[in-house]
Amino acid sequence: MFADVEVVSNNTYGYKQFTYSIPHKFKPKLSIGSFVKVEFRNKIVDALVVNLKSKTEIKNAKNILKVSNLTLNNEQDLYCKYIALSNRLNCGILLHNIIDLDNLRRQNILKTKSVTNINFQEFNNFKFVNDNVFFVSSIKQANELSKNLKNKLKIDFYQKFGGKDELINVLNNKKYRNIIILSNNFEKVILNDHTNYFFYDSNSPSYKLPKLNNLSIVESSYLKNHIFGGKFIYINEFPNLEFNDFYQFNIEEIDYGIEYYFSNNLKDNLELLNHKYPNKVFKVYSKESFAENKNISQHDDINNKEVNTVIINNPTISSKGLLNSYKLISLLRTLNFCIKNNLKIIIFNNKKLNIESSLNSLSLTKWANKELETRLKYGPNKLLKVFQFELQQKLEDSDELVLGPIKTESGFKYEVQIKLSKDVNYIKFINLFKSLNKIDLTRVRYI
Repeated sequence: MFADVEVVSNNTYGYKQFTYSIPHKFKPKLSIGSFVKVEFRNKIVDALVVNLKSKTEIKNAKNILKVSNLTLNNEQDLYCKYIALSNRLNCGILLHNIIDLDNLRRQNILKTKSVTNINFQEFNNFKFVNDNVFFVSSIKQANELSKNLKNKLKIDFYQKFGGKDELINVLNNKKYRNIIILSNNFEKVILNDHTNYFFYDSNSPSYKLPKLNNLSIVESSYLKNHIFGGKFIYINEFPNLEFNDFYQFNIEEIDYGIEYYFSNNLKDNLELLNHKYPNKVFKVYSKESFAENKNISQHDDINNKEVNTVIINNPTISSKGLLNSYKLISLLRTLNFCIKNNLKIIIFNNKKLNIESSLNSLSLTKWANKELETRLKYGPNKLLKVFQFELQQKLEDSDELVLGPIKTESGFKYEVQIKLSKDVNYIKFINLFKSLNKIDLTRVRYI
């Protein structure tokens, strides 16, 4: 018997597994999810068993040296594989960098299982009953949230520095009822049935970990809830429909005080603005690049203290006739940022529209359900991950897991779909990632 293992390391080794012989005395102890000691590049290292087989083409395969008492059960092993495949990583690098092995092994399936999305006003009126863990995306946000909650809830601890030591003591003594911690500590928390797990401002891009292929803690949390359960509550402008199975949400009715300009093009809208305010200079943030204009001083950072106006050109919340929750979230975040920071909002468009009425419309529910329906069929969604790549020439030997090609103007487009299930073939997809390692494989988010 032989075992394919992944070294628990900061290096993916090109998604490669390494094959070791299983000594007879270890066979009864060994299973997929077991941890072993092996000799690797003249060092004794920890490795995770990801596959067992009776044959190998490798001659003189080295023996496994030791089988650890540490073993992942089916659900724990599956969670690790779900996160790995969703982010083009392997379990070895996850266990080294982000997943706390001891805590993962102690994580059991819970009796409770719920996912709720609420807006910020609903959160302000939330009735706290259980213990609560609040995940935030920054130290600044931890401080702000602790101030917002101080009259409603006794906060036993919130992170002030982001170091490991300040958190270890809190989690180990388990005497807390309410804590606020950075989201990158999500894997240090063992979920239980008597605690609410809040993800504050869950659409913030800071929930992504850039060093690990932009692994998102929010996406990890949805997958963890799917496998183990728990009471998860996400606070945001609008739920990210890539990760949700159903739509139930209230848009906050806010008067944004938007000033609209309607004409055929950007140039004409700028002339309308100049005509209305001939002697005023706007210090503007916009995704558009404006030609030199005596009425506009443009900045490339919305957080610049000089900025007093945000100009949005032809905003849209749809793609191919369907609601695009990513675009809607981006628009809402910009509008809410402007309200919070007292910035003037100007919208240029080539047709009559009213953003406020569109956002508060009952038709938004129909749009959201249509997006969910489309994602359920074709992905991407919580359990169906989609990757695409494009080549100038056709693949000579296309893998069965690769769909396509579709002819484009510049070449041929291919797609890889990974359906996360109990029988997902982890080894096959990891080998596919290895074969496509030199190709720009892009994660698809939109429908």
